[in-house]
Amino acid sequence: MVEVVSLLRNPSKSALLPRIPNGKKNDVYFPISNQRNIDRHRHGQPNVFDDDCGVWEKKTARHNKYLYLQVEDGCLKRVFWNAGMNKYC
Repeated sequence: MVEVVSLLRNPSKSALLPRIPNGKKNDVYFPISNQRNIDRHRHGQPNVFDDDCGVWEKKTARHNKYLYLQVEDGCLKRVFWNAGMNKYC
């Protein structure tokens, strides 16, 4: 997971694609440039994201609900709310 976070935070400019390639994809990733949305935002237009996975259902969509913090050595630490202590740990 540290490699993925590093890739997303510091992508190689030559590796960024303007959009998701067409065709069948299984267990692959594509670092995508967000420049198109940055330009759209400057002109008051909303962001546009390719939907290559089909319709996202709010109740069934897969996403990570946990927060992580990358510490100095690069490791990821899960952050969670401790109600008894009234703070994040």
